[in-house]
Amino acid sequence: MKISNDMNKFSQEFELWLISKNQEYKDPLMMGAVLMKATVELYLSRLSDEDMHNLLDVVAESVAEIRKQNIETHSGSKVIH
Repeated sequence: MKISNDMNKFSQEFELWLISKNQEYKDPLMMGAVLMKATVELYLSRLSDEDMHNLLDVVAESVAEIRKQNIETHSGSKVIH
């Protein structure tokens, strides 16, 4: 499926970019804040406020699973909302 292939390709490219930027800035909280703002802006360009709130609820419910995957040393599986 093209969407899945595109998503995997983008995810891999972004991960490499993010690793290099983390080595450069060494401030994951600042980087996360910038990325979160950009992500919200991207979603808001297509979602209603209600849909955005629903998405944020799903993200909040996923925190434990995302943390578990992070601890498992990036085994290749990622949570995608």
